[in-house]
Amino acid sequence: MYEEVVKKLRRCVRSKCRGCEYEYVVSCRARLNEDAASAIEELQEDNSALNGTVSNLIGQIAELNKPRWIPCSERLPDENKWYIISNGLDSWVAIWSKENKEWLSVTGLDYTITDVIAWMEFPEAYEPPKEET
Repeated sequence: MYEEVVKKLRRCVRSKCRGCEYEYVVSCRARLNEDAASAIEELQEDNSALNGTVSNLIGQIAELNKPRWIPCSERLPDENKWYIISNGLDSWVAIWSKENKEWLSVTGLDYTITDVIAWMEFPEAYEPPKEET
């Protein structure tokens, strides 16, 4: 529909109204104006609907990017690195030992943490708090 309206408008602007379905130029332009206005209204409605969809998707992506607790029953980490872990009551920072399939304390005391029910990765933008000056 839009392509046809654009073609007719361009032809009319160039004063090449030959082959137009209307007998008189005035009625042709009035009809083209009406078609163009209808097309613009339709595009505005489509644009509004798309903006709503895009906003919704942005919100969903933001939710997916938030750190979340991952139950150990669902899966365990794939990498040997630091994580935040919890037993449901307390939380710690620990290193996952992929080879030994265990959580290791990072407090300097070499011990295994048991009864871990969930873990999460550190947020990408994680920065320790800075001392106020």
